[in-house]
Amino acid sequence: RRVGKARWNIAKATQEKLAELNQIIQETLGVAGAVLVKIFTREDDQRDKFYASSRDVVKLQIREALVGRWFFMFVRTFSSIGPALIYFYGGYLVIRGELTIGTVIAFNTLLMRLFGPVTNLFNMHVDVTRSLALFERVFEYLDLAPEVMEAPGALSLDKLEGRIEYEDVCFSYKEGQQVLKGVSFTVEPGEMVALVGPSGSGKTTITYLVPRLYDPDSGVVKIDGIDARQISLRSLRSQIGIVTQDTFLFNASIRENILFGRKDATEEEMIEACKAAYIHDFIAALDEGYDTLVGERGIKLSGGEKQRIAIARAILRNPRIIILDEATSSLDSHAETLIKAAISPLLANRTSLVIAHRLSTVLAADKILVIENGRIVESGTHQELLAGGGLYRRLYDEQFRPETNGCVEVTADERFKPEINGSVEITA
Repeated sequence: RRVGKARWNIAKATQEKLAELNQIIQETLGVAGAVLVKIFTREDDQRDKFYASSRDVVKLQIREALVGRWFFMFVRTFSSIGPALIYFYGGYLVIRGELTIGTVIAFNTLLMRLFGPVTNLFNMHVDVTRSLALFERVFEYLDLAPEVMEAPGALSLDKLEGRIEYEDVCFSYKEGQQVLKGVSFTVEPGEMVALVGPSGSGKTTITYLVPRLYDPDSGVVKIDGIDARQISLRSLRSQIGIVTQDTFLFNASIRENILFGRKDATEEEMIEACKAAYIHDFIAALDEGYDTLVGERGIKLSGGEKQRIAIARAILRNPRIIILDEATSSLDSHAETLIKAAISPLLANRTSLVIAHRLSTVLAADKILVIENGRIVESGTHQELLAGGGLYRRLYDEQFRPETNGCVEVTADERFKPEINGSVEITA
């Protein structure tokens, strides 16, 4: 028992160190990590960190191999000395006529047959104890309670209209640190509602409650008048599309990444989605076309190209609700123009929640919600919020002060249309 317990503790520590070592390898050899290490010339530091972690793993594995060897050495020594003792004492008894030679040989044979199973039994106990330490880490993850549970008898909705209602929603990632505080608003089917505000104000968290990546602590989020928690996760999420600032692409072909939006789509449907996203011509010009590998996280593509592939993926999905999370914030003006053109068909006749730091991308929203410290502090159209002179006006002036102190003329039909000359018309 003591041997098994000792090896259990060492095996557990070994697994923790192996996890740490794997994390170092993943961070250092990954695309983003490798570039960062080279730019900041930290190769020596990362190598030393890797060697130190590797040495810790090796030391633990040696300790694990040595623990209990004295016990097994005793068992093996006894299994070797035992027959000699039997023959010595048995021979003495044979001389005295108390035993026959056959009895001594039979007894020794039985003893030798017994040593094997007994030794294996001890080994099995130690190995099982060690395995339990390995399984404990697996069970730690298996025992994690899901953050979002599907309600018994949840409704399956074949087609959403797209109406979204937030009613006094509060949410916190950590107890006592509220991210959202009494958020209430409504998005009608087909409407575009923009969320603007300082970083960390809770904009992304608001959108994550729609596909139920999280559930609110209090209040309710309704989809088509139904509490989202009463709708099955599959039917809800299958009708929601999302395009984020940090676009994730799998280390696979362009075709596989686009079809990830809807695996049963035809070739024609995929191409039409790419044309709508203004990415088909680029893909067609590649040597391997849609079968071109994009590399880890799409390293072989530019930011704008990755975004348009993500938009094509969302268009192919044909969702009823669209979430755009700062989809153009990290792009240059030319790429932003192409992305705006690609987004236009994506938003057509769909309910959309758009997060943006660049206010020029949301000027024609049906409604703009200004978020600050987890609360909606202003709500209205672009012109109404400018006239209000509040936080939105200050954010607007900060972005457009170099150009003008006036307004940007944008009509409802021009939302996300690319500007002909790369700029917007500004009047006093």
